[in-house]
Amino acid sequence: MKFQIVTVGMVPFSTEHLGHLSSNIGKSPQEIIEWDAQTRLRIRGKDKESKISDRARKAFEEFEGALQSEYIIVNPYGEDNKEAWDRCIWGVELVIKQLKSIIGKYKGQKILLVLCGPSCVGKGPIVDALKDEVKFGKAIIYVDSEQRPPRDGESEGNPYHFRSLNDIERMTDENPGQYIKFNVRGVTQALDLKEVSTLLENHNVAFIEIFYTAIPLLRKWANQ
Repeated sequence: MKFQIVTVGMVPFSTEHLGHLSSNIGKSPQEIIEWDAQTRLRIRGKDKESKISDRARKAFEEFEGALQSEYIIVNPYGEDNKEAWDRCIWGVELVIKQLKSIIGKYKGQKILLVLCGPSCVGKGPIVDALKDEVKFGKAIIYVDSEQRPPRDGESEGNPYHFRSLNDIERMTDENPGQYIKFNVRGVTQALDLKEVSTLLENHNVAFIEIFYTAIPLLRKWANQ
């Protein structure tokens, strides 16, 4: 089956805007991205303060990783701004149009659309916002439920398959080539490539939200 991987990085600031901010307020780009991530995560209110600090320290690495994508979407409305997404205000509508435009470039082709970016930047809401307009399948990642337990409002399959580390290790060891396994902020995660293949057989567009370091593993699999 022929398909193309299309990578989209979602970030809270353009590099130009980040540079202007850095010059104007006397903070480094890394400090600004960390502060932005802390603010978004605190407003979302799903993580303990120690976890927020740890995730914020890694946000700049994730920001730079997202900038390696083929397409960049600047999204100032993160997951914390629920009202903006619910009302689909002008800025949110513009973000959605950008992603629709990217998908439109591959009309008639099968694509695996890979979204990456810092924590709480709005990857989940933008995919949800497209459900009524674009027919797609969404791959769900397996996560170590001991390191990343379900939060309030989450359940099996939403947004992850929650499994023990032993279960993930067993799945990947017993089925070599079916899964890619990677680490995200100390949490073991895995993706079922068979599921991705099934989604692509049934849809022209398959979505996945994934950590940027897993993208080379996806490309290696796609090129086999």
